Amino acid sequence: MIFLLAVTLILRDGKRINSPSIHLEGEKIFLEDTVLSRRDVDEIVFKTGGISMGKGERDVSSLLRLAEKADSLFPDAPGVVLIDEGRWEYFPDGSRKYTYHFAGLVKKEEKRGWRRRFFWYEKEREALRVEYARVIKPDGSVRYAGEIKIASPTTGDVFFDRGEIASFELPDVDPGDIVEYLYVDSTFKPWFPSLFEGDWFFGGREPVLYSSLTIKIPPGETLIYVARNGKPEVKRKRNEWTFTMECIPPVIEEPAMPPLSDLVPSITFSNLTSWDPLFDWYGEFQKRRLRITPRIKRVADSLTSGVDEPEKKVEILYHWVQRNIRYISIKGGASSGVSGHPAEETLLKGYGDCTDKAILFAALLRACGIEAYPVYINTNDAGSLVREVPSFYGNHAIDKVKFDGKEIFLDATGYYSRYPSFWSADHGVWAVNALERRIEYIPIPPPERNARIYTYSMVLHEDGTLDVEFQSEYTGDYESWIRGFWDTRREEEKERVFQGMVKEVSPKAELVSWEIENLKDLSKPLRLKIRYRIKDFPEKAENYWIFRLPELQERMEKRELSLTERRYPLFYETSEMIVQRVKLILPPGKVSPPSSIELKGRYALFSGEYRVKEDTLYLEAIWKRWEREIPPEEYSEYRRQVMEAKRWLGKPVILELQ
Repeated sequence: MIFLLAVTLILRDGKRINSPSIHLEGEKIFLEDTVLSRRDVDEIVFKTGGISMGKGERDVSSLLRLAEKADSLFPDAPGVVLIDEGRWEYFPDGSRKYTYHFAGLVKKEEKRGWRRRFFWYEKEREALRVEYARVIKPDGSVRYAGEIKIASPTTGDVFFDRGEIASFELPDVDPGDIVEYLYVDSTFKPWFPSLFEGDWFFGGREPVLYSSLTIKIPPGETLIYVARNGKPEVKRKRNEWTFTMECIPPVIEEPAMPPLSDLVPSITFSNLTSWDPLFDWYGEFQKRRLRITPRIKRVADSLTSGVDEPEKKVEILYHWVQRNIRYISIKGGASSGVSGHPAEETLLKGYGDCTDKAILFAALLRACGIEAYPVYINTNDAGSLVREVPSFYGNHAIDKVKFDGKEIFLDATGYYSRYPSFWSADHGVWAVNALERRIEYIPIPPPERNARIYTYSMVLHEDGTLDVEFQSEYTGDYESWIRGFWDTRREEEKERVFQGMVKEVSPKAELVSWEIENLKDLSKPLRLKIRYRIKDFPEKAENYWIFRLPELQERMEKRELSLTERRYPLFYETSEMIVQRVKLILPPGKVSPPSSIELKGRYALFSGEYRVKEDTLYLEAIWKRWEREIPPEEYSEYRRQVMEAKRWLGKPVILELQ
């Protein structure tokens, strides 16, 4: 049975009936005071969705018994999910209904947040009914939620021109109480009626006693599904499937772990056996929005005037879209939410979200004769694509660009990515390329494309003063972050930050000068130049000076390696390279640096070498990591490699003065 609010029924004889609510069950339509056959109804017009609150009565004693069991099984947990139960029903007309039942035992203060529940809700497409929401006290007494509150959401640079947030709050929730609610969300105007898809996660950061998902589809429909990270019990009865797991332990938080959705047991399902319908649907939206208008052509030509090389045109347009189109997201229906606004509209407004900027960038490239395709991805902190199951996919949009036999990916969403770098959250993920009808992998750039290069020219004077000229430059997303940091600082702030940087090197350090090169010019590498002085730099013992080169060891400080062993993979967004080069002019004497080192591992490499030439000491130390994830079974070896590299960089240099 499906429950809908605020509808108009148009009968076959032309008569119109307005009703504040209806129930649909089989071939019958139940109004408040009558029952109609679907054969008598020509059209149901859903003028608006709605939201309402009811009260239901469920067995309190059974929940109290579950709470006792949960307390004995998970005595130290701050909260235990007693019931986590979902049910999807898909109807022949494409509408669908989702019913969710939750009950959780609050054991500590930090889980009192369960008393609040928020729903993203589009009243033009959905009807939402909270059947009941209550708190059950240990003595069995019950208190219900009050009214449902509605708010229009805005978050930073994201604005919603459709949809609202509905919420309720349960009163007087304390440790020892059970929070329980059940709601029904009916979607009567789905974006894509012939697609029925979703996923379900068994467990999470709290232990779960019972979790189940039921899926019911019309006879003759197909259902495919993939289970990951566990095997739920599966029961099928004709066109209805139920997936169940019990006593699921919590995910224990670790530093730098993969997204939760890639760790917990899950089911991903769809009624499509091929991506083709989604390619068609996405592609039609994109084709209309990629239209090269005279204005788009004029802008593309003017920006690339006098440039013949395709790659240089890509670079110019990439930087221009980033710097001139502000990121603001306007979320509406499927056409704007999924495929963005027309390229010319975004150009004229001067703002748009990731999809809008991807559409505009691709249109400008196409106006120059360069192949470009907007693609949808999930950023690598948001969970992996299950490629076997066609589904709505992606929390982000970027572009695939083809020229001179090359295929690259670029992300024009931000403001600071220097070609050919793009946001590290896009690395190592799958992309849905609708126009080329492909699911394709975005490779992780080599470490050289995510490099930090630090160069020192130092002079150690006979009075023990160390003069340092430092320069840093970067490639990849780290450069984008550094550029954004400095671009948003006022001049007086910059001076204070540089002062703080040299004081972190040594409390005795004094800033002499600083300079930032190419801060506003995305086409050139960003460089930081700092000069500072440290008095009484070496430790002295008779005619021996002992010192450690500044800052080198600190760059191998990796807080994510605090654990001696791990349960889950160590997760990074992208590859990494750190190059440190030092030229140090010394007073006359005999210098004894550490011996050279090379540490080769499966996921990383470190090499360090000192050389002495007359009165000058040279150092080159290089760290490379080329993978995003380190499996738990490889973690100890990787950690040992990093620690050994860090120890080597911290070894002292000994100078025996003449």
